[in-house]
Amino acid sequence: MRNARDDETKGLSMTKRSSLCVIATLALHGFATPSADCAGPGEAKDSPPKRILHAWDGVTMWATILNLNYYESPNREIPKPAAKFSKRILEEMVDEEAAAHVDAISYCLFTAFWSDVPASKVTELFPWRPPGMDQAGVDCLKVLIDRCHHHDMQFIADIRMNDRHGGPRKGLAKEHPEWALLGSGNDYAIPGVRDAMLTFVKEVLDGYEVDGVEYDYMRWCHMFKPGEGNKNAHLLTDFTRRTRKLLDEAAERRGVDRLEFGVRVPQSIKECDYLGFDLATWVKEGLVDYVVPSDFFHSDTNMKTEDFVKLATGTNCKIYPAIHPMISMDGPNEHYRLMNLSNYRAAAQNYYGFGADGVSPYNYQRGFSRRATAHRSSSSAAYMWPAALGWLRELRDPAEVKQRDRHYLFYSIYKKPRKSPTGFSNDDNIYLDRSAATLEGSRRFRMAEDFGNRNRKLRTTMQFKAVGLAEGDVLKIRINGTEVPIDYISRVYDKNGQNVYEGDTLPPFHLYVIDMNWETTGRKQPLVFGDNSLSVRLVPAAGATSAKPFRFIEMVLGVQADDQGGVSPVDLNGHLDDFAIWSRILSDKEIKQLHQHGSRGVGIAALVANRPDASELADSLQVLYEFDKADDLGANTSASGRSAQQTGPAGAVVTQDTKAPHIGTGAGDFTQNDATLKVHASDMQRLMREPAGDLTIAYWFKAASRSANHTVWAMSNEPIPSPQYSSNRAKAVLATHTIEVATPEEVILGLVRPGSLETARTEAPLTDGKWHHLAVTVDQDSAVGKVTGRLFIDGKPGNQAVIGDPPQRRGDRTVSIEELECYVYVRK
Repeated sequence: MRNARDDETKGLSMTKRSSLCVIATLALHGFATPSADCAGPGEAKDSPPKRILHAWDGVTMWATILNLNYYESPNREIPKPAAKFSKRILEEMVDEEAAAHVDAISYCLFTAFWSDVPASKVTELFPWRPPGMDQAGVDCLKVLIDRCHHHDMQFIADIRMNDRHGGPRKGLAKEHPEWALLGSGNDYAIPGVRDAMLTFVKEVLDGYEVDGVEYDYMRWCHMFKPGEGNKNAHLLTDFTRRTRKLLDEAAERRGVDRLEFGVRVPQSIKECDYLGFDLATWVKEGLVDYVVPSDFFHSDTNMKTEDFVKLATGTNCKIYPAIHPMISMDGPNEHYRLMNLSNYRAAAQNYYGFGADGVSPYNYQRGFSRRATAHRSSSSAAYMWPAALGWLRELRDPAEVKQRDRHYLFYSIYKKPRKSPTGFSNDDNIYLDRSAATLEGSRRFRMAEDFGNRNRKLRTTMQFKAVGLAEGDVLKIRINGTEVPIDYISRVYDKNGQNVYEGDTLPPFHLYVIDMNWETTGRKQPLVFGDNSLSVRLVPAAGATSAKPFRFIEMVLGVQADDQGGVSPVDLNGHLDDFAIWSRILSDKEIKQLHQHGSRGVGIAALVANRPDASELADSLQVLYEFDKADDLGANTSASGRSAQQTGPAGAVVTQDTKAPHIGTGAGDFTQNDATLKVHASDMQRLMREPAGDLTIAYWFKAASRSANHTVWAMSNEPIPSPQYSSNRAKAVLATHTIEVATPEEVILGLVRPGSLETARTEAPLTDGKWHHLAVTVDQDSAVGKVTGRLFIDGKPGNQAVIGDPPQRRGDRTVSIEELECYVYVRK
């Protein structure tokens, strides 16, 4: 039997990198003194090596080296006997890890009730297996374990706790559809789920000489329904205690002191608490031996490692932040730009500087994935195996890291929380809204560097990209409160922006470069060890404003399903009637008259005829569609030959547009999803003769479905450049009413156009199968294009909001400071 290592320097570790690319140093505001690993000149320089815990993505790792596309046929000829060849390759892979001084491999052997354990009673065997080994009766896990032990390396059994890559349910989970959570995951609030996972852990401990178990909670973060993690934390804590008991029992049977137990969790304590990971208790009770703070997919150089180190102070628990090849994910780019060695050094420098015991590479095979799959990125070059492992050998030595250049990246990892698996945005970019009174913002960036004046070995260069600046705009830049002299700033305009192969896509931007060698003019550069602050203030160019008013040229009638993901085939069973538009704002009294005296199906024309005192309603009435039989599903379809009657100056009829998606078949019936009704172009010309003006839109609405939100939408006129793909152009759209079927229901008036926009919201129950009268007034300032909207529901005024307020100054509405980088050049 082999004793588990207790050498402190061998502890497991994992790091993570933040989404902003910073090339230089940071200022310290929390940790008062640098660790010995990052000591300045004249201080202690010798430090023990850090631990490297390499997390293998199971099949993906060995398939990359075997040159197999495991979803298709092998990309190479497999020599016979195949089992002997596969065994040789697996052993050579471990040999290369040992040559790079990797301390432990954490091998993923369980994913969504698939596993690499042939004898398991609760899982199904992975369909992707090393060629020939199963047929020859050779267990690939035992081959890997034996080879690790041959090199005195640890083999940790990594278990993905709730992987949700999709596909049908497998193993025991297939027999329990009631366990399902968020698609293909499982709900740990259910005792059977926790029991099944512990059964698998016991199978591994009974069947294999593993040196420990790791729970990878980063696949897929949520063990409970979103928002219920904190209240269910005690369930995971009990689950953790039961796991520790299994490990201790196995250690006693095998005659070893202790088997390792590690957890891979999000990189902030706040996220851990939200998801139900009570790290403080797990560490305090001695349940876990190491913690790997990690993002789901990316390195986070800016993470606060010390928050985890403080939890472990006074215990034997080690902290190993994760490092990932991926940098950020904000658009179609997912793989094309990866971390290089100088980026990894910067991440390690930050982690070690704040007390980490090592690092844990994750998805590291992406750095050489072109061996097995076609890929456009040169950063995943095939020749980087096994050379990329040499980078890990360097990273385990803090002194070596310190002697080489370090390139810090401070990118936004997730600009939108919905893209983050935890639900938390990791976006420290600076955003300046030109309509705000104060055009200033700041952000934090961290560098564990000795920037003292005595240290002339370091030369630091910073850069960032400013999106949305106009000609003549000026940025005043401060670092830790000190204004950057203009003679150390350069600015270059890139009219082409950034394409997908260069990183996350960006529209045209200005690249700012700041040289930090201020000592050449007798100035003191302000960067400090630890957390630093970058502040920018926008000084807009002098001159005329640039308003962008509406000019509506198109209108679509319909009740569209809005299920938070765009157009939906959901049948909403919606109807409209008496759709009318005025080129003026009706008074509250007039809108009340429309509701009280207007007869649905007869319309405003009858109201004017029967109520002489309401004849002013005909003033500026531009469009009126009176649907003959709104409740007759066939009366107004094109097939029936009868279209809706229309009253108005143009004398035109409603037309169908069968190319437009998912609106309806008939004029008054929008219960189907195969046509759209458009206001006639000749009517639209009368709505706004000038670039700006006022509108009132009113109609009757009926729907009963609560399966998705309802949107009655209207105009488009203004081309919007798409920042993601410069060749695409969208149009501004006015959603006159969106009925949000939440509890309580809300009616929302909103505008989709560039810039920061508001919505008017009023609570009202409308999806009750009854007819309701809806109206909205749109007041547009002809001078500046400011658009104010007001809701009316069943004749009663609702809320009002500025739904569109275009820039008052030249340039984009929002100026963003993105992709901060700091490069620390180490002079020899």
